[in-house]
Amino acid sequence: IGLGDLTSEPHVSLIASMHQPADLEALKIVVRQSALALGRLHFDFLPGDVTHRETSGSLPVLSSPGLLAFRRHLIEAVRDYIQLSKSDKPFSPHVTLYQMAGTGEAEAARRIAPSHDFGDGFEAHRIDLVGRVGPPRGGTREVIAAFDLGSEGAL
Repeated sequence: IGLGDLTSEPHVSLIASMHQPADLEALKIVVRQSALALGRLHFDFLPGDVTHRETSGSLPVLSSPGLLAFRRHLIEAVRDYIQLSKSDKPFSPHVTLYQMAGTGEAEAARRIAPSHDFGDGFEAHRIDLVGRVGPPRGGTREVIAAFDLGSEGAL
């Protein structure tokens, strides 16, 4: 269902709305260290269908103790290196399947979703540090760095 750009291809946001990194290279180091320490993470889908909104769709994910601990560790690791927005907002884990879709794309996603078997969940093998490119409103996102979970490799 995901569209062909980073803004809308399927993903799970573990920490949303970070901005103003004090030192991007130091931030990469702490995210890399966290990825090595935390290891792979399993995401379990909650029962139910894809939730569709006007321009987006998602699958809810179980707030497992492992996922919540993983997220807390990441937040603590990056706290001194970047500003966190909305840190008091409740965490509602989900796989964003598509977002910012045009009318035709959203209609196609609504048609496709019921016949697609998403399975029970998936195992994450890496985390990406993603940044906005362009103006604050609009623009695109790009992967700044990708880190394998539980191994020495960074993509």
